Amino acid sequence: MKRNINLHFVVMSGVLLAMSSLVGCSSQPTVGERMIQQSSGTAVLGEQWEAGSKKVAKGEKLIKDGNALIKDARDDMRKGEDKVSDGQALVEEGRKQMTESERQYQLRFPNTK
Repeated sequence: MKRNINLHFVVMSGVLLAMSSLVGCSSQPTVGERMIQQSSGTAVLGEQWEAGSKKVAKGEKLIKDGNALIKDARDDMRKGEDKVSDGQALVEEGRKQMTESERQYQLRFPNTK
């Protein structure tokens, strides 16, 4: 679309230049010349607006996707912390069980090492 607008602008500029040379020394642009100038400027503004609109849409999608990733990461962090806590509790419980088992063994069999 940008190529078409630029081509349109070049063609219209050429038409405007040709019309200017036909008009001669007239310092005021004709109605047709003013219309061509305005349409070229409007096309550029429209193109800029469209480009800005696409950036807004892309930015909003990035924000949405980023927030989803952050939420997932926080959920994963909580799950990971829970697993670490559960693991630490199991290690502590297991060590106590091992220590108690060794103590009971020593009581039952005092002459062995």
